[in-house]
Amino acid sequence: MSILLGKDLLWSGFCHGGSQCALPHRLISHFPQRIQDARVDPDDMVELLFDFIDSPLDVTDDATRATSVLIRAEAENLARVIGDPDVRQRIVDHSDLDRCFGNAITHARDFLGSYGLDVAEPMVSIVDTLPPPFDGHPYAVRAVDKGDHRRYGLQTGLYLVADQIHPLSTEVLICREIIRVALGESSPHLMGRGLEEGIAELVGAVILSYDLVGAMPTLWIETFHRLSGVYDRRREHYDDFLRMAYLVYINYGLTGLMELLSGGREAIKQAESGLLRGEIPQLRTSSEGTPEYPPDLSELIDRIVLVVPRSMIVSPVARVVADHVSPGATVKEIAHATKLSEASVAEGLQELSASVMLIERDPGGLVVAASDLNMYVNTGTLRYTPTP
Repeated sequence: MSILLGKDLLWSGFCHGGSQCALPHRLISHFPQRIQDARVDPDDMVELLFDFIDSPLDVTDDATRATSVLIRAEAENLARVIGDPDVRQRIVDHSDLDRCFGNAITHARDFLGSYGLDVAEPMVSIVDTLPPPFDGHPYAVRAVDKGDHRRYGLQTGLYLVADQIHPLSTEVLICREIIRVALGESSPHLMGRGLEEGIAELVGAVILSYDLVGAMPTLWIETFHRLSGVYDRRREHYDDFLRMAYLVYINYGLTGLMELLSGGREAIKQAESGLLRGEIPQLRTSSEGTPEYPPDLSELIDRIVLVVPRSMIVSPVARVVADHVSPGATVKEIAHATKLSEASVAEGLQELSASVMLIERDPGGLVVAASDLNMYVNTGTLRYTPTP
């Protein structure tokens, strides 16, 4: 059995059990260094997490106190998740990263081959930085196809950035990028962008991921990568075209998406052009008949594309305050319960009211008049961004 570095074991726990943090990769740096650097099995990690939970809070200021409270809540959830026998076994199964990357490539190639898309096994290179002209881009995994070889003289294959390799999520990104490798082989003269990115996301990072790592890791990896609340125009590009691919999916199912992939970039760009004009592509595939995959996968796709909100993200102080809000609660009462200053609680209530619009306050702002927080707190969809 391969032993993961502590930070990778924490990441695996987040992928299986979720997080209230919108950027858990950043949150990991708030854990003690002895946990981040440990090379221990899941059972020993659980013990380290419980030791940390019982350690004194950092109360330098209210923001630091709030982060300390939240990270201990995360540690408690991680201990529960990692300690679950089924999850522990899945973490162990995905701890040999080289083997898992090979499995991801084989899985994606076999799936594409079942639809008549034969893809040669790509070369995999682990690099410190991506080669030009991609070195300025924030990719963790990048497919270099025949078109890139013609334009830039690069060796075709998959390039993995060393310090961004993680269990589970890198496997998912490999599945996504294999689709772009396939399209680059059939249409190297055309740009790989737009609807192609959306289909690669939906087929690779959701459907193939579901088969490879399971439903919950697929949900959380997508949430962490695309729905962090951090505005980035490149991520907006992926979100826009994921929705476009979803429109093809709800009209034609997976078979329709694969028909477009089989037609190469020419067919995808023709469909994209039509969709931009408000026209649904006319494909040979019929959406009628039996479902192509389990109902929980269909529900997962809907949840990822349509349901998970990325705007319900607040500061650590506001997130701690949210756990103590109910109609009629006062600033003074919440401050007593949270051990935060009344000024910080008032700012947190203001954020919950004006930023995410989940509460209403009395005219003076000192009493909670109404609240919809419970449905977002209880479902883990009110998240926070940690301090850098």
